[in-house]
Amino acid sequence: VDSGSTKSEWAFVDDNQTIFANSGGINPASQSDQSFIFDSTFPKELFSRAQKIYFYGAGIKSEESKSYIKQLFQTLNYVGEIEAMSDLLGAARACCKNEQGLVGILGTGSNICWYNGACIQQKSPALGYILGDEGSGFQIGRAILKSYFYGNMPLEIKTLFEKKYRLTLDEVLINTYKKPGNNAYIAAFTGFLREVN
Repeated sequence: VDSGSTKSEWAFVDDNQTIFANSGGINPASQSDQSFIFDSTFPKELFSRAQKIYFYGAGIKSEESKSYIKQLFQTLNYVGEIEAMSDLLGAARACCKNEQGLVGILGTGSNICWYNGACIQQKSPALGYILGDEGSGFQIGRAILKSYFYGNMPLEIKTLFEKKYRLTLDEVLINTYKKPGNNAYIAAFTGFLREVN
């Protein structure tokens, strides 16, 4: 499982095939109400056949967060072995394999590290979406919303934005300050950049 704050991508692998699936994201560092959100097409029956789960996720920084992920899988009646590791380590292993290199993640959040071919040797501290995550989807989405509500967005782009989203300030404030997953909500506005080319 590769899990960020917004979505989780799954690959169920056996000798004969690989089945890919998606679900909602999990981030123990920034979400208080944690549970996987599955749609009706997710192959939940594969949990009973899985012998081991490798979970690479945002917000996996401590033994407490690793333990939380393991407990979360137990609520899905999974009884096999679970390894919970940071998404940054997952990206480093995927990109570099056994070679050394500089690896970065850019999604709802962002982070960067130096990988020595076996483990993360040096990384910038993960300060989260409020203090850090420079260049992340959250920061870009926040800049878009601020530009719109402060009246700094050019008229042509503002018209496109209003046509696509039909937002009210109250709606944005409620989703930002009163509902869980506010970082993913704000990061979703980066999709608007595809409209402005």
